[in-house]
Amino acid sequence: MIGAPPGFSPGESWTFPLVDPLAHEPLIVPVTIGGKGPFLFVLDPDADTGIDAQVLTQVPAFRNAPVVDVQVGTLHLDSLAFVTRPQHAFDIAGRRIAGVLGREVFTSSLVFGFSRDEGIAWLATPKHARELAQARAVDFYFRKKRNAPTEHPLIAATVDGQGRELQIDLGRVDSRLRTRFWPAGAVAEEHHTVIDAAGTHHETEVVTTAKSVQLGAIERFDVRFVDYQDSYVLPDELDGTVALDALFDLDVAVSFDSHRLYVAARHEVARATRIARWSMSCKHLGCAELVLHGRALEVRPEQTPAQLIVRATSSYGAPLPTLEVDLDRGADHFAVELDDRYTDAVLDVIDASPFPRTCSAEARGCVVPAQP
Repeated sequence: MIGAPPGFSPGESWTFPLVDPLAHEPLIVPVTIGGKGPFLFVLDPDADTGIDAQVLTQVPAFRNAPVVDVQVGTLHLDSLAFVTRPQHAFDIAGRRIAGVLGREVFTSSLVFGFSRDEGIAWLATPKHARELAQARAVDFYFRKKRNAPTEHPLIAATVDGQGRELQIDLGRVDSRLRTRFWPAGAVAEEHHTVIDAAGTHHETEVVTTAKSVQLGAIERFDVRFVDYQDSYVLPDELDGTVALDALFDLDVAVSFDSHRLYVAARHEVARATRIARWSMSCKHLGCAELVLHGRALEVRPEQTPAQLIVRATSSYGAPLPTLEVDLDRGADHFAVELDDRYTDAVLDVIDASPFPRTCSAEARGCVVPAQP
């Protein structure tokens, strides 16, 4: 097929701004439906598009019919078929997530990719897809799970030298592996919640770390896995998944037509260039002035809502935990006391967006450690 798929806006490529791309989180984009929104959606090329039942009451929607007039970055969709999901099924880490954009958008004729440093995801026809510099590639194949309605991308991998069949999972942060395949003794207590494509939450209290995961020409080291639980997968059907966290330090592209995954080392992008993916025209980068008096941080918002990601360096040059400043709509000037490590630190805004996390019920503005 040449050109845009049916129902897509004309063109050969489209881009979507990502919300908080430097965090270890799913790929999140703002979406408008019928002129309403923006709502935040997670990108999951391997899932059915799903929309929160409560969100459907806020947009033009008719029973058993696709939603219409959908805008995602530069991409306009005339209509979008979806599955209704339970209320708040996809909410994560203080964010209201309205749903998942899935295979109805990421069609088999297109190439999908993302760059966390640029803060964008993209779709393109094969001839107009971005070329990743010095990319490594690995082939994958599709197979249908027995109790799932569609095929899924799988890859023949090795985990600590043992052959495993893993699903490429770009819709979740945590890679998953059946506990019977976990390396002996490499277990640590740590709580994780994995939300599967059906919106079901799976809680786990332990993780394991594989020293090496080989995906063809792509080798990953110290890959963390949680237990593989999924509503659509039978226990003997699949060994695990390789997800976003295992690829965090890479730019990624996936050709669904040629069945090939491409990765390349991430590259530095100027912070002003990254923040420019949003129309945030303010005097100060990120639309708030940050003034540190000793260890007292004064926040002076220029425009709300906003989220600022702030890199901190101690007065003697040591890196400090990154800070996140969340400013809900209407947030006013406020000040907070940081811990002693931040006394006279140097603060640099490295990313920003108009989509803050929710602070406490009593506060419209807050400063918290950034998501690791």
